[in-house]
Amino acid sequence: MKKLLSIVLSITILLSITAGVGIAAEASGVGKVSNLTVSSTAAKSVSLKWKTVQKATGYQVYYSTSKNKDFKKAKTIKKGSVVTAKVAKLKSNKTYYFKVRAVKGKATGKFSNVISAKTKKSTEQIVKGKLVNGYLYFPWLQDIGLYEYKFNSDGTYVEYDYVPAYKNGKATKSWGKYYYSEAGKYSMQKGTYKIKGNKITLSYVNDYNNETLTDVIFYDTNRKIFRTEIWGPDPELGEDYSSYGKYTYRKTKMKTSEMDEYWNNHTGVDNIVKV
Repeated sequence: MKKLLSIVLSITILLSITAGVGIAAEASGVGKVSNLTVSSTAAKSVSLKWKTVQKATGYQVYYSTSKNKDFKKAKTIKKGSVVTAKVAKLKSNKTYYFKVRAVKGKATGKFSNVISAKTKKSTEQIVKGKLVNGYLYFPWLQDIGLYEYKFNSDGTYVEYDYVPAYKNGKATKSWGKYYYSEAGKYSMQKGTYKIKGNKITLSYVNDYNNETLTDVIFYDTNRKIFRTEIWGPDPELGEDYSSYGKYTYRKTKMKTSEMDEYWNNHTGVDNIVKV
């Protein structure tokens, strides 16, 4: 009998507490945030928007990398009429979860439903993703030949020189790696690369004097192409304008038979583009 009375008393107390909380929340007049939307238009930030909560004097925005835990306050908005927020300093290409609640004085309303958004990739991530999943080709400007670049995910790269293969003193449609008969090795360049924004800096050691040199390639975000640095006026082109060289990007390695066709349609001058 005593055990039964104890259970009834516990339930009564619990219902009283619950009712009290409900009355307190109702008395505060703070409603629940609804219609929360979130979008990402940048690599390290997102924008949120929600419906105005009546009588709210402000809002609190929370975020987490987990849907159900570890939420942290991103910012506090001190006006009930402001129903947008930008959360910055996030990591690029990562999924975040958000929730918002209204504030009235010291009282707070219930949190909105949790909603997620994935931040955009940074320029560096976009450029590296293309490089390590493809090949770059660039025709020699002075002679018949072709540069082939292959980039690795560990920050290294290799560049080979290709030229037409000769048979009986005549060039064939089949191309091969340029071989230094005097040195007894293929013409190649191995080194490391770093990406900052849309700029790719290649570092390598010169075979002739062991001097460390650098080359630069850019990813043109507007034209969606890889290119050289901008050159000055070039009288050899017959016009006086600034220009740059365009690399050909491929997801698959070019066959040697394709190299001959490529050269016939893309000479070094053809790959020079007016700025």
